[in-house]
Amino acid sequence: MTTVSHRPIDMTDPMEVPSEERLAAKLPDPLGNSVESLVECCTVFTADTRFRIGHTLLREQSPCVKDLMIKLSQPQPTVSYHLKALSKNGFVMDERKGKQHFFHPSDRLRQFLFPLFANNEELSTVLPAEFEFPDLTQQEMQKHVATLRLIADEQRLRIGLKLGQTGEVCVGDICCLLRSKQPGVSHHISLLHHNEFVFARRDGRRTHYRMTRKFFALLTALCGKGEGDEYDDA
Repeated sequence: MTTVSHRPIDMTDPMEVPSEERLAAKLPDPLGNSVESLVECCTVFTADTRFRIGHTLLREQSPCVKDLMIKLSQPQPTVSYHLKALSKNGFVMDERKGKQHFFHPSDRLRQFLFPLFANNEELSTVLPAEFEFPDLTQQEMQKHVATLRLIADEQRLRIGLKLGQTGEVCVGDICCLLRSKQPGVSHHISLLHHNEFVFARRDGRRTHYRMTRKFFALLTALCGKGEGDEYDDA
């Protein structure tokens, strides 16, 4: 039987997340059936238009479909299609007034996009509901979408969820925990580390990894239950 060594997370490190016990209580077992649904949920924002809609809802008060069509320069069928996908996954709430639908961001949308915009201090001190989402350039928008595409991967999510349960581990430990081969795990860890989802600590010839606040906040939002009703433009 393989013994996996890990240690509790140190809150004195500004890149750290809450204690190991709190992580284990919040993040599900990555070997369960929920990982596929998390990937599907995360994939929602890998479409540029969908991300732009989510960002617009966080900055503007209750737009209707026509408002979004003008803002995004997109036809009605395209806007409605993406709104349905966001609503289905609990990111958008729909309020009908007469013949018009007006849309609001759900708490889940705020919690999910908040880690992309907030710095480490804000992740520790500011609530998503109180955060003012800034305007974005096209380049910044594409960068955020690329980040979400990175984590919309089953193996990378499994690695993140397992890090959330064990605290700090090395690549060999992750291979044992997920029963995966070392080259693949090393590749995924490298991508996560490069994008500030994973913090690395060198100890002699071994490198130990643990998740950053940014990754923890994203996974917590993904695992949370959405509050939006499914949008139907019929």
